[in-house]
Amino acid sequence: MNHARKIAAVVEAARDEPATKEGVVSEGELYRLQRAIERLMAGHREALGVIDQEVEDQEVEDQESSAQETLAEVQDILSGALEDAQTILGGEEGEG
Repeated sequence: MNHARKIAAVVEAARDEPATKEGVVSEGELYRLQRAIERLMAGHREALGVIDQEVEDQEVEDQESSAQETLAEVQDILSGALEDAQTILGGEEGEG
């Protein structure tokens, strides 16, 4: 399952969480959603930083780069952020 689908699954799981009243989200649920979003955003910022560094390194160095290592690092960052968000939302870490 790709990252976009996993993120969509996290959002869908959040929607499925029971609200305390029709259309009302509890303070605790709101806090969990905020933490999950913040973690996903932090992961994306970190991944973008890795990509930016790779681009800078390519401009300075030989065009032979460690693109696969960079992609693996970005994948690890985004996977970790997604797993953390799922944990925050109470989902299964190993889903997918």
